[in-house]
Amino acid sequence: MALHQVSGMPKQRLDVVASAGVFLFFALMLSVPRGYTLGAVVLLLGGMYYLAQRPPLMLSGEDKLMAWLLAGMSAMGVFSYLYHDNPTRSLDLVSRYVMVVPILLWLIKRPPSAKWVWAGLMVGSISAAGVTLWQVYILDFDRARGTTGVIQFGDLGLIMGVFCAAGFIGLERSGQARDTVWRILLALGAVAGLYASIESGSRGGWIALPAIIAIFVVAYTSRRNVKYVIAAVLILLVAAITAITTVPAVEARYDEAVSDIQRYQAGDPQTSLGYRLDMYKSLSIIIPQKPWLGWSQHDYAVEQERLVSSDIVSDVLFKMPNTHNTFLEFWVLHGLLGLLMLLALLLVAFVYFARRLRADNKRIQTAAVCGTALIVGYSVFSLSQVMLNRNNTLLFFLIAVAVFWAMAKPAATDR
Repeated sequence: MALHQVSGMPKQRLDVVASAGVFLFFALMLSVPRGYTLGAVVLLLGGMYYLAQRPPLMLSGEDKLMAWLLAGMSAMGVFSYLYHDNPTRSLDLVSRYVMVVPILLWLIKRPPSAKWVWAGLMVGSISAAGVTLWQVYILDFDRARGTTGVIQFGDLGLIMGVFCAAGFIGLERSGQARDTVWRILLALGAVAGLYASIESGSRGGWIALPAIIAIFVVAYTSRRNVKYVIAAVLILLVAAITAITTVPAVEARYDEAVSDIQRYQAGDPQTSLGYRLDMYKSLSIIIPQKPWLGWSQHDYAVEQERLVSSDIVSDVLFKMPNTHNTFLEFWVLHGLLGLLMLLALLLVAFVYFARRLRADNKRIQTAAVCGTALIVGYSVFSLSQVMLNRNNTLLFFLIAVAVFWAMAKPAATDR
């Protein structure tokens, strides 16, 4: 029986709920404290309501594997909780993976309106730039930190700007003159996201840019435009070098990184990078002791204290709330099992999106560019931050995967 025959809510109204939930999630992500929660709750409730009607899903093999991998991540977290006798709060973040499955299945069958998605991203990026201006020039903050924390704010601002840039290029290639206003707003969104990233000083995000640019090159280069693509890449390289040497925020963060490394080599770990390097040193000792199933949270803390008291590493470890590396965080707390599960999810999602980078349908191609950029960006961000061990950045990743995977399906091309 079809959904509209059994549901108390007409399909069209449920479609509006999906689009509104996505809009609210992206629009409130960076400018309203925990504002993204509203959109996430709307999407979760909508997804659960949709599945409660027991509609015929008829999922593809790709859809099923994505859903099973997400559920598997939560199952892995439950196993660690039981095996290590961790506190119940350790289930909080890992539960997000299985909670996004209803959203994923719902959006695959009833994709959100593309206009609502792009509107949410534009509002989110531009409002983030507004928050940046307020914090830097009115409140006199040394770095913009938004409402999420400085590194998360910069990395999410950057990736939202990248999404807006993909939307802009998609409209340009569609050749529809009536979309001029959308082009302007998407271009503003792209610039605003980049500006928020620069003023945040989040260096991990900037390192991801070359790989993200490579995705755009692969997606959009053809024999007819190869000269223009090469010229654009060269311009971007010149702009990046210019920014490093002339833009105060970028230049200061670059100089600080060089200074931090030099001080660490001289035996002083009391710097931003020094903290990380000492943490990684400790993990090189801790992880090999229990590589397969990882450490309990209690035993891990005790072992850190032992290393510090033995003067093997400095006490900067106690100033670090986490490992500042998603992959090492998973390995030390969930073992190789957890790390391989995470890598499988990232690899499968990357392959599925990358397959569509050269799609003839421009909407599918644009969604694929966004999805691929998300996976690559997060993989690089995660080398210096626990992007998948914080509520805001984890939810952003999971819901963005669901949204763009739904938009990369043929059913989304008429929405």
